[in-house]
Amino acid sequence: MKRIVRVSSDLRSNLVAYLDGELDEESSRQVEMLLAQSEVARHDVEMLSRSFDLLDMLPRENASENFKQETMASVAALDSKIPLSQQQWLHSLRKGLVLLCCVVVLGLAGFGGYVAGQQLWPTETEEALEELPLFQNLHHYREVGEVEFLKQLQQQNLESPLQGDYSAEAAPAEEEEQQ
Repeated sequence: MKRIVRVSSDLRSNLVAYLDGELDEESSRQVEMLLAQSEVARHDVEMLSRSFDLLDMLPRENASENFKQETMASVAALDSKIPLSQQQWLHSLRKGLVLLCCVVVLGLAGFGGYVAGQQLWPTETEEALEELPLFQNLHHYREVGEVEFLKQLQQQNLESPLQGDYSAEAAPAEEEEQQ
């Protein structure tokens, strides 16, 4: 039993060129050897030949007189260079860049406003930290009473309780506790 060998697409295109008489001598000899050996190739050539015969039976359409001029004008229009300033993609790119710049500027302005707001207006915690020394010495201020008392002490060149050196007073008390 003979094995049926299929014809590759390259060989099939050579068959079409063979029928049209477009092959050189070497390629024509290879196709003729293939046709002598392969029933599938002979069948394909026969089918292609019938197709060409049927195509020859169809009525031929003639191109209009200005077909050549219109085609050449279309090709020339495609080949002509459109200036860069008139190309649509460039206009779209420019619009995109302007939009991107606007977004960046607005983002930077917002960030700058946020940072400035954090620096200019203190938070409640920062205000409390600024007043911390006042709260730490509040018991001393309550002992003083009124501001008039402090003014009288200052006039008498006496030390106020807040400015004095308490380490000397605290030392005897510590010695008593250790004994």
